[in-house]
Amino acid sequence: MKAKPDLRKTWMLLPFFWLWAGLSGCLEPVEGCLDVRAENFRADADENCCCTWPRLTLVVTHQVDDEVHDPAFTYANAAGESWRLVRPLILLSDFTLYFEGKAPARLLDSMIINGEWYRQDQVLLTRDVSRVQAGSFIESGRLDSVSFLMGLAIPSDQQNPEHFPSGHALRDNPYDLWTTGTGFAAVEAAFLTGISGDTILWRGYGPLKVTLPSDQVIAIGSALELPLTVNYGAWFDLQQLSGPSVMPDTNWMEQVRASLY
Repeated sequence: MKAKPDLRKTWMLLPFFWLWAGLSGCLEPVEGCLDVRAENFRADADENCCCTWPRLTLVVTHQVDDEVHDPAFTYANAAGESWRLVRPLILLSDFTLYFEGKAPARLLDSMIINGEWYRQDQVLLTRDVSRVQAGSFIESGRLDSVSFLMGLAIPSDQQNPEHFPSGHALRDNPYDLWTTGTGFAAVEAAFLTGISGDTILWRGYGPLKVTLPSDQVIAIGSALELPLTVNYGAWFDLQQLSGPSVMPDTNWMEQVRASLY
């Protein structure tokens, strides 16, 4: 024979049941990022929201051979000709990360220009830049290398600056890098030589691919800081800076590419 339920115990527990039910109904769901690859991953979140992805940051060193570059200092090239670099400028884009055993990982950032999707990982390096963010990524593991372009990939290089979104690095056409017909320059050097008091302007066009070795392990959800050295001495060492017309030779852009390591 079954024992009869003790109704008195049941009635005693009812207030606690209603209290629990009331509290459960008042609790708001916790919003947070549920993707373990994000920087702000929250295992205790109830609703997925607002993930922040790791960023690639360039940590830039500006040098002339083994010395820190000084824009006010006059240097000499391999032929003993003097030069002073007033304003160096390099446009980088199209960053790609190569992790061991994985497909190449491009940065996530993109934008729409004239109804078409374009990469949004353009970086403008000036002498005053020591740290700059290139964009976000979601991969992890052993990073073998990172590649990027000097200049913009086709057809981005021909876009009018006015077509870039407000606040974009190339929107205001800094230093007049863009000209009709030639598009965006990849490199610009404004400098003085010992034979002239006038500022000479060199421009080079890309795109040219640069690959930097890395050999570091990136943990899941961790950002990446990539050291980048620019040796401006390489820009001038093999150039002829004397004579009535100072023009870079055909290998100048290769020398600029070699200056990035």
